[in-house]
Formats: sequence, C-alpha cells, structure tokens
Amino acid sequence: MPTVINRFSLQILLSGIVTALFINGCSFSASSESSSEIIASPFKSSSASSSRDSSDEYENEVRDYTYAYVRSSAADYTGFKSGLAEIASRHGVTNWEVQPLTYVSIGRGLRKANVKGIEYETFKKNLAAGDFSKMQDIERGYRSE
Repeated sequence: MPTVINRFSLQILLSGIVTALFINGCSFSASSESSSEIIASPFKSSSASSSRDSSDEYENEVRDYTYAYVRSSAADYTGFKSGLAEIASRHGVTNWEVQPLTYVSIGRGLRKANVKGIEYETFKKNLAAGDFSKMQDIERGYRSE
C-alpha cells in the first residue's frame, strides 16, 4: 500500500512541476540532438532546405508552446510572451513580435488545443495585443491546422 501512495504522490508532484514550468514561460521540446548539436545552431547553414527546416522547427515549437499554455489555464500573457521570446532566441528569430509566422503558429496552437468561440476570440485578441494584422495571422494559422 505505501508503494501506491508514493507513486501517486510522485505523479502529483511531477504534474505540478510541469504546470508551474509552463505557467512561468518555460517550454519543452523533444529532440534527439546532442547538446553540442543544439549549441552549434542549425541556423548557421545557408542552404534553403536547412532554413526551411529551422522555420518548421520554430513554427512547431511555438504551436506546441501555445497549446501547452492554453491547456495550463494560465492567463499570464506577459509570461507567455517571455516564453515566445526564449523560443525565438533559440531559433535565431529576431523581432518575433512582428513576424507573421509567430502569430500563424499561435493560431495553430489554439486550434490544436481545440479552443473555440468566445474563448478563442479572447485568446486571439490578448495574444495579439489587439493588433488587427496579428489577429488575422492567428486566424490564418487557426484555419490552416
């Protein structure tokens, strides 16, 4: 019996830690790359396919981060944007706030989280800071997923 209680307690603890990390703007990314490959940054390559792969990785990470953020029930938009800045930095994306791809990816994350109706409209408006063109990009991503 003590083993069951310990496993249950461990699951609750781990669940709480993961939730806290997402609320604070952290993100996880599954990867088979070694740390030296990550540090070497794939953005150094000048090939078009490498650039597209990097863009896809950024887009997917923003989508998954948005999904996790929405599912965590957090309403900390400042923390969310801080997490986006970290993702963009890791992927070599500068000025992420004005990049349509960022907002298209956010829309894809909202769709993946199955956000609908007034909840969707609220997230869209808040995550785009009320900017009409950014809200259009989110809508485009939401419809493309």
